Amino acid sequence: MVKVAVHSSDCDGILSASLILLKYPEAEIDFLTVEEAKETNKEYDIAVDLPRPRKCRLWIDHHESNSDLKRNGDYFDPNANSAASLLVKALDLERSKIAREIVEMANLADTGRHTDDLLILDRVIKWNQGNKEKLLAIARAVSKSGRDFMREELISSEWRKIKPEIERFNKKIEEIISRVTEGARVALIDERGSLPYIVSKDLGVRLLDKFEVVALVYEVKDGLRISFRSKNENVEEIAKKLGGGGHVHASGSSITEGELYKVVEEISRRWGPVVYFRVR
Repeated sequence: MVKVAVHSSDCDGILSASLILLKYPEAEIDFLTVEEAKETNKEYDIAVDLPRPRKCRLWIDHHESNSDLKRNGDYFDPNANSAASLLVKALDLERSKIAREIVEMANLADTGRHTDDLLILDRVIKWNQGNKEKLLAIARAVSKSGRDFMREELISSEWRKIKPEIERFNKKIEEIISRVTEGARVALIDERGSLPYIVSKDLGVRLLDKFEVVALVYEVKDGLRISFRSKNENVEEIAKKLGGGGHVHASGSSITEGELYKVVEEISRRWGPVVYFRVR
């Protein structure tokens, strides 16, 4: 049985799992966070959209911050739009219509060009983060229907369940945006205890209409995380300094309470004064 690790909390990771299931329907798939991938000693045949686990035969990724982990035979390209776009080549699935649709969706999602349906899929994935059985079922549903995944009862029923919560938090986000004053190129938004993970990054994307760079501090199960979004600035560099990574205009890292002050200093040094806003 093929043993696989994929990223647990975004479309690219779950869509990559869908490609794996097209090729290997009985594959054993673990859905890992970035931190779990770095720490695990489990052996994998394939790892996708994650830092390279210690014991991994084939690694597939596109994050520049992971470039030093590459070995001969891996599929690694920081210029690729998604990990799924590399995985489809490694699995020799490029002639499959469903596989091409899955890759197209991953490319759109991982470059911030979500369609309405992809936004729903992203919400459903994040709502079920940590639930291996549900994530596997979501990936399997997409592997059956491709871009028509909303026809799958599992996904549509999950969306009906969480939609009222999403709408409630969207109203809160609108209120927050109206209260964040401009006056600098950079905003640091501390949303600990106010917004759940499922919508935690939405605020950053929306605030890019007001700022060049937005940094969000929010809670995850293992502690604190900071997420950077930008229009034109390279935020991956600052994420790498904190032990994280990602993409040039969208990166993040786990941090401690004490590191938050260092983050503010580094942001100020790079981009000038910072607008700080604590969400209540």
